[in-house]
Amino acid sequence: MKVLIIVSLVLAVTLQADARVVINQDLPKVLRETAQQSFACASQLGPDAAKLPKIENINSSQLPEDNPVLNRLWGCLWEKKGFIDKEGVVYPEKLKTYLVDLLSISPALNIDVEDTASKVTNKCKDVEGSDYKVKSIKMQNCITKSVSEFVGTKK
Repeated sequence: MKVLIIVSLVLAVTLQADARVVINQDLPKVLRETAQQSFACASQLGPDAAKLPKIENINSSQLPEDNPVLNRLWGCLWEKKGFIDKEGVVYPEKLKTYLVDLLSISPALNIDVEDTASKVTNKCKDVEGSDYKVKSIKMQNCITKSVSEFVGTKK
């Protein structure tokens, strides 16, 4: 479950702390790259970054979907990762590869990583949103919820 929290909140941590410290730590490559990408996206927000919601409850698994600045941030990150383009086209294979890398970090989950990543990708790839930014954050929430459900059923 710690992996899910880290993934869901990596942007919040990057924005609310000194991102260079997070990026320079001995983190798995997938988390280090995500931190670097999220910092780059946060930098693009400029003064609007102050309008991001504070994420104080680290156990929260769902990000707010109605904050335009957070949506811009998430859209930027997902576009940088190659999961989605500005037209809202989703690239499920890239998303699945990312999920495999992410879920592989914690062998304690005791799951079939490939199967779980496939199921989550298939469940969340068709989430609708008014644009690629809204779609990105809605997909993130779907992924977080779905991974929790799939991992929870493996206990």
